[in-house]
Formats: sequence, structure tokens, C-alpha cells
Amino acid sequence: MAQSGTTSVIAEIRALEKRKAELLEAAKAEALKQAQDAIANLAEIGFLYRLIEDSGGPARPAASPSAPKRRAGEGPCPICGFKTDPPHDGRAHRGQSPKAPFKPEELSERGLSKLG
Repeated sequence: MAQSGTTSVIAEIRALEKRKAELLEAAKAEALKQAQDAIANLAEIGFLYRLIEDSGGPARPAASPSAPKRRAGEGPCPICGFKTDPPHDGRAHRGQSPKAPFKPEELSERGLSKLG
């Protein structure tokens, strides 16, 4: 007797989960339609945007308004060991493996000139 009661509860839970999935899909479709309409309106007045679906990774926290702003020109690049005009910092080296100071030809390709 306990078994049939458990089976009906499990069946009800499965039905509720299915209904929840259907409702979420409908809400997503409605919100997506509204977003696409808004993007179309922006395009009409000259602002081009794309709507993409995130891969579902962890959300990146927003920067605090009181957090200090990063500026490339505040000192020498930690990888190159020198300043450039226009300034650059270690972020400019993110495509390098292994990280190394820019060679003169790399500086000129990037429109940088070595200072000091």
C-alpha cells in the first residue's frame, strides 16, 4: 500500500517538473522576443547590437563603483619592464606563450614606441 502512494507522489513530481520546464521555455521565448524587438528598434536608429546566449558559466561580478580603475600608463609593463607610447601593460601580452618582452618589430606592429 505504501508503494502505490509513493509511486503516485513520484508521478506527480515528474508531472510538475515537466510543467515547470514548459513554463520556463514559454517565459524564455517571450523574453527573447521582447529582446529581439528591442534590438530591432535600436538598429532602426543606428545602434547595432547582437544577442547571444551565454554558455552558462559562472556570472562575472560587476566591478564596484569605488574600485580603482586600471590604467595602462601608470608604470612600466610588468612583462616588458619599460613604458611605451601609447602605454600598454601585461594585458597586451595575453596572446603570448610564454610571456616575453615585445621585440622592436612587435612594438611597431602594435603602433607602440619604447620610452626610456
